[in-house]
Amino acid sequence: MEKKILHIFFASLAQIPKDDFVYVCSSCKKEYPIDSKRYLCDDCSKKNKKGLPLEGTLLVKLPEKFIKTCKNFILNNLDDFENFFLENEFINDDLTIDKSKDDKLINDKPINDKYFNDSKKVNSKPISIPVLPFFPVESKFFPSLPIGKTPAIFSKRLCQHLGVKDLLLKWEGTNISGSYKDRASILVSSLAKKFNEDTLSVASTGNAASSISAVCANMEQNLFVFAPAKAPIAKLVQILQYGANLFLIDGSYDEAFDLSMQFSQQLGFISRNTGYNPLTIEGKKSAAFELLFPRAIRKGLENDLSKNGYTPFVPPDYIFVPVGDGVILSGLIKGFNDLKDCGFIDRFPKIIGVQSSNSNYIESAFRTGIFRDDYRAKTLADSISVNSPRCGYLAIDFLKKCGGDMISVSDDEILDAQILLSSLTGIFAEPSSAATIAGIIRYKKEAINGLDPFKKIVALLTATGLKDIESAKKKINLPESLPPDFNRVMNYYEKLKK
Repeated sequence: MEKKILHIFFASLAQIPKDDFVYVCSSCKKEYPIDSKRYLCDDCSKKNKKGLPLEGTLLVKLPEKFIKTCKNFILNNLDDFENFFLENEFINDDLTIDKSKDDKLINDKPINDKYFNDSKKVNSKPISIPVLPFFPVESKFFPSLPIGKTPAIFSKRLCQHLGVKDLLLKWEGTNISGSYKDRASILVSSLAKKFNEDTLSVASTGNAASSISAVCANMEQNLFVFAPAKAPIAKLVQILQYGANLFLIDGSYDEAFDLSMQFSQQLGFISRNTGYNPLTIEGKKSAAFELLFPRAIRKGLENDLSKNGYTPFVPPDYIFVPVGDGVILSGLIKGFNDLKDCGFIDRFPKIIGVQSSNSNYIESAFRTGIFRDDYRAKTLADSISVNSPRCGYLAIDFLKKCGGDMISVSDDEILDAQILLSSLTGIFAEPSSAATIAGIIRYKKEAINGLDPFKKIVALLTATGLKDIESAKKKINLPESLPPDFNRVMNYYEKLKK
């Protein structure tokens, strides 16, 4: 297969009319045309109650023609996929490992170095396939910004410390505003541009607001932000630097959310509120398209997707995802679901959502089936601090259907994981991101079926630690200042050596 064939294929997908894409209610399956101000299902949203997750959440539905085009292309080119990606220096990931040998994990000790020196067994790189054709907005409305296609980083030191063979760190700090939220913001802003809307509003603890602020600055759009006054100062400064209008609310994120809803409805502005605007879910599916691994195609067998499920890619075995509102979790599963529907993969990864034990609404509801209307979160991981997760119903439904799981970790474990991550990998992630590393540690110890350390694991690191310096300072001690005296320097050096 030549590269140009793939380019032609994805170009043909992009030509399928965007009017063929529709919204579908995640509950009753009623369909709606995609519009910049269509947010929830008319019928199901009538059930919404204060303090509970949203009913009537809408999802983008791919056109049947789109799905059929993908499946036909894959069926006709299935045998060529393996050779194409191997020729382009991608490593086949469909490998088995003999766990009976001496270099397996024993009593949680690090895996033998032999694994890390065998490039055929460790750290095969994920590939990306174009996600723009899978969005309901034409590419001409998108700005040229560095969003998505973030690195998946392998750290031998971290793997050895955690006792796992192949962990990739999906590092979202390289996005334009430094967080995963940019993936949603660019889609919301682009749809607004398509419909000639120039003013948006958002409620946020900081990351979503700084994200849409950056995109709106580039797109010449006005933005009104509602944020809790206690939001990290770095995020508030970032919002103002981008030129957004900021309302600081002496209250919780949920109270800021409610005020922003009243504001946008009163003035007719587009709401980018997480979970409420369907494109916040849709935009966050894009990371799934960057976590695919080519696999060997079994020869001599009938290439019938409907019977055999032979597809050109496999997802990771596990993905650990930080969870607050449940939108990143829902979006990521939506992405893998789209890829599965179109025939690119034949299974889901095991997705494990990670929450702070001080903000674990979704984890608790996942276990008990009880959805409270009086929950109060109090975690220092502000990006995942939510009283009423807007995407709670959808996230739990998705997670159960794809065989996922949830786990909670303490704030103390999160801060320890943040330092561990920084000191072993050079990646300084904010607490909500480091929760995934804490989640791996705890899940490996406590999960009923355990965590297979020989499988491919991905930890989603959603934002840079520079966004919340105050939390990062809680576990470190700044040294005392020294006079400009070399003897004092050497004395301090001797202390450091001890």
